[in-house]
Amino acid sequence: MPRVSSKERSELIWPAVALLQTVSTTCGPAQIHEHSAGRRYSRSLSRRGEVFEVKPGDQWPLDVAHDGGRTTRERSEIADYPVPPGAVMPAHFEFSVDKGEPTTSPWTIIAQVHQVDFDGQKTYTVPLLFGLEAGDRLFVRATANPGNSFRSFRDVVKWESNETFERGRFYKVDITVRMDVGDGSDGVLKVKIDDEVVVDYHGQIGIAGTTGYYWKHGIYRSKADDTFAVTFRNSVFGDATCRTVSPIAN
Repeated sequence: MPRVSSKERSELIWPAVALLQTVSTTCGPAQIHEHSAGRRYSRSLSRRGEVFEVKPGDQWPLDVAHDGGRTTRERSEIADYPVPPGAVMPAHFEFSVDKGEPTTSPWTIIAQVHQVDFDGQKTYTVPLLFGLEAGDRLFVRATANPGNSFRSFRDVVKWESNETFERGRFYKVDITVRMDVGDGSDGVLKVKIDDEVVVDYHGQIGIAGTTGYYWKHGIYRSKADDTFAVTFRNSVFGDATCRTVSPIAN
C-alpha cells in the first residue's frame, strides 16, 4: 500500500474503516469514528458494557498504509469529536480487562487524548496516554512539545503503578486535562484511579500547531500474540460543555 503523507493525514483526521456514527451529546449531534480491523467482535455491547477486542493481526488499514504496507500496531478504538486547545477535557470511565495471562504487548493504550494532526507536524507522539505495560501494570504518560520539534519534545508526566492490576474487576478512572503549550500556567492533568489521585500535574502539556484535541478509548497496542479485551461502562468523554456518553450501540 502507498505511504500516506503528513498532509493527507491532516486532511483525513478520522478515516473510519468500519463505522461513522452520529450520536447525541449534551450540545447536539456529533460524529464518532471507529478505528479497527472491522471484525464483528472488534467493538460490541454486552450486559457489562461496551466491549473492545483485539486479536493478533487486527490492524487498522490506515496504520498499514501509513507504515508502508506493514505495521506492528493493532487496534480497536473509537475517536470522539475535537475540542479547541485550552478547553477543559474531563473524562470518567470504568474499565475491566478480561481474565487471562498478562499481556505480552510492551504497551497497550486504553484511553488517550490525541492531537488533530496537521501538515508540518514533527512528531506523532500524542500528549496523553493511559494504559498498561507488559506485566499488566497501569501507566500514565503525558508530553509537551511547545516548539513542534524533536528538540522541544519531552515527557512531563511518567507514572507507573507498583502493583499488577486485577483482571476481571472494574476500575474507576477520572481524568481532567487542559492543554497549554504556552507558559504552562493553564496546563493541567489530574488522574484518579478508584478515587486515589495518582497524577496531579500543572505545567506545559500538548503540542504547538494543532487546531484541537480529541478523546479516544478502546485498545491500541503494539503487536502481540495474545487476545485482549476490555469493557467500558459509565463512560463520559468530551469537554466541560459538551460530552458524549458511552456505551454507544453499533
